[in-house]
Amino acid sequence: MPRSAKVEVPPVAVSAEELLLRLVDTEAMPLYLQVVHQVKQRIMTGELADGVQLPAVRALAAHLGINPGTVVQAYRQLASEGLIESLRGRGSVVRPLSGRVSDTMARERLLDSAIDRLVARSRALGIPENQTLQRVSAALLDARTGVPVLFLGQTAEQATRFVGDLQRRYESHKATFQPLSMEELRTKGTESMERALEVSYTILTFATLVPELERLLDQRGVEAEIIGVRAELTQASLGRLGELSTQGRCAVVTESHAISTVLAEVERLAGIDRHDVQVVHRLPEGGLAVDELRPTLDSGCTLVYTSGVRAEVAALGLPPERLAELSFRLTPATLRKLDRRWRTAKGEEA
Repeated sequence: MPRSAKVEVPPVAVSAEELLLRLVDTEAMPLYLQVVHQVKQRIMTGELADGVQLPAVRALAAHLGINPGTVVQAYRQLASEGLIESLRGRGSVVRPLSGRVSDTMARERLLDSAIDRLVARSRALGIPENQTLQRVSAALLDARTGVPVLFLGQTAEQATRFVGDLQRRYESHKATFQPLSMEELRTKGTESMERALEVSYTILTFATLVPELERLLDQRGVEAEIIGVRAELTQASLGRLGELSTQGRCAVVTESHAISTVLAEVERLAGIDRHDVQVVHRLPEGGLAVDELRPTLDSGCTLVYTSGVRAEVAALGLPPERLAELSFRLTPATLRKLDRRWRTAKGEEA
């Protein structure tokens, strides 16, 4: 019987309309960077998965009402950050951002190297071989010793919030999560970071940070497994944005780079036209322009803000019902992937 022909699955693509980008006229962020940040947001949430084809330059430019050169500049920036790539016949597609996984032989090679260092140190200290074996066996049997896993966020504060949820989810398994920041890794780093990179092997980070993390680790000569994770708005944040639709007005307080992304989410999820939303962003030297914010504070409308300006917003002393923080959680797809690594206890909800 002849073999059936292979069915070719067409590549997944997203149209300009489906991309749901919304631009605003603001001096705080050029149009091409607004495209960049909103595409990155779609990648982080998983709405743009690995391999998804982006709209053609002219199609996206026509839909957004901007010059094609602006879209070219945005795509070029995304490519330079390692987030998209150009493929013959497909145009610009999202690069695989699931991370870097090494095989068993690579892990065994790293273990052999660590054993060689241990043996050399033991002999230098004059410890008999049988005592060294006993100590290693005791350490391996120590139930208190967990598997060290790093979580790198843009900031340590951001990573800490996700680490708490992960630690609770996998507390019955031997994974121990430690938060670190990409900011610290970009610099020389601290002694504690060097130690963490030395003893850990698996590193979690957001999918949009995977290419940069790979480059930084390569520069340091660090071999590690990298798992790209994705995050989405929490149900609480979605609920608060839904409530805003009945009020019809709000103000946004955020960092400069996030203005267009936050306004796009407010318009998409709360139905409030982005042109009707007042925006107050963090000043370059830090802090908020409170004088600029005063009319909004006096008007009684709700402040929508991001975690990056949480401290400044808290200092305003507004009641909780006037605040709506955009907070994030790991996506169900990400949790399923992590569950396969650190499977939840029997009977625990996955």
